Order: sequence, then structure tokens, then C-alpha cells
Amino acid sequence: MIAIVVFLYLHIWFQLKTNNELEVYEIAFQKEKLEEVCNLKQPVLFDYEDPTLDVDTKEYGSFDVTVCDSNYKKTMVPLEKVMEMKNYALCDNEDFLRDTLLQHQYTNTDLLLRPPLVCTMSYDLFMGSDQYTTRLQYHNQFRNYFVVTKGSITVKVTPPRNAKFLNEIKNLETQEFYSTVNPWKEKTKIKFLEITVSKGKMLFLPAYWWYSIRLEKDACVCIFHYRTIMNVAATLPDVCSGWLQRQNKVTPRVNRASSAVSRT
Repeated sequence: MIAIVVFLYLHIWFQLKTNNELEVYEIAFQKEKLEEVCNLKQPVLFDYEDPTLDVDTKEYGSFDVTVCDSNYKKTMVPLEKVMEMKNYALCDNEDFLRDTLLQHQYTNTDLLLRPPLVCTMSYDLFMGSDQYTTRLQYHNQFRNYFVVTKGSITVKVTPPRNAKFLNEIKNLETQEFYSTVNPWKEKTKIKFLEITVSKGKMLFLPAYWWYSIRLEKDACVCIFHYRTIMNVAATLPDVCSGWLQRQNKVTPRVNRASSAVSRT
């Protein structure tokens, strides 16, 4: 019994442990060393390219996608109307990937990135207006990969130790963790590392590392998130609290767009 408790403690401790060195490693991608490198819990920039991820989404114009505006308000609109909007980004579009079967394009890369004892996997497609910036946020998933298939992105990152300066907001209902600080406009005491990720590169971000992405012209990013069994155990308080909130409050995740697409 003691051995089981010690085993669980060590694995959960490892999940919650963070590395706070403000640096990024840049190495060639090797499947054999992927877990070893990522377990260092530092941002890593890999040389990586998968042609199957580079897909043309225009043929799926009739499908609905989730769009974030400059205030990060989410709306669902047909993909064909998205190009009429200004200062927007596609986000949280796992349903779109599933409905269009585009998630099958993620298979080759998924087989390379998937960690041992994986429990859940989620994918996203991120693209939008030139110079659009995401809010400063972090993920508590064990593995988080961003593969740039077109254009380039600029990412500002800062380690978990700076959370105390960031006015952290936890939306447990949606499992979103973010800050009101805008690292692109505000001057803060926090030091950020700026990383350019171009086509043919993949960025790994450890759990609890804060980041904000700025889209450059024509950028397209495929995102992979993975939870392992022990990662679920370590984040169980947040996951359970979120589940209870969703049961007690029935609220649509996004607002259905009206016939007139708003432009910002």
C-alpha cells in the first residue's frame, strides 16, 4: 500500500513540477528522444514538417467554425464568411476538424507526438488576420505542440513563476487559464522570451508556461494537446470543478452569429 502511495505521489509531483528557466531549446526532431527532451519542461523548437497537415480549407466553406474577435468573444460563423471579417482568429475548432474529417490529416503527426499512457487527445486549427494576438494563457495538458504549416507566428513566453504578476483568471467551466495582461502592448516587470516559429517548425510548450501568439501574414497552425493518466490525476481538482460547474450551469459555449456577420 505504501509503495502505491509513493508511486502515485512521485508521478503526480512530476506532473506539477515546472522548470522556470527563461530559454528555448532548438533541436532536430527525433521520435526516439522526444519524451526525454520534453520531460525537461522547457520550450523546444523542432525542425518538423508534415505535408499532410497543409490542407486547403476553402472547400469546407459551408461548415461552421468558431471565431474569436479582438476581445476574445467567440462566435460561430460559416467558414466562407470568415474572410469578410477583420481582426479575427479561428480557435477551438475541434468540432470543425471532426465534421470535415480533417482530423485524419493529423494522424501521421499524432502517431509521432503521442506520449506513453495517453488518456485524451485534442486538436485545433489556428489561423486568422495578420497581426492578430491571442490573450496570454497557459494549458495544464501534459504535452502541447504547435506545428506551423503556412507563414509564421511570433510567440511570447514566460515561465510559470511569473503567474503571481499576471492577474491569473481560471475559467474552470471551459478549462481556460489566462491573464488580463497584454504582453504586446503593456510594459510590465515580467520578462518575456520572443520566439519566431516559421513553416517547417514545431514549438513544444510545457504545461503551465504562459504564452501569447501573434499571427503573421497567411499563418496557419495545427495544434496538438495530450493528457496522460497521471496528468488527469494531477489536474483532477480543476477538471472536477469544471465538470460540476457545467452541470450546474447550462450555457452555450459560443454565440450563434446572426445573419449579418459583425465586423470589428
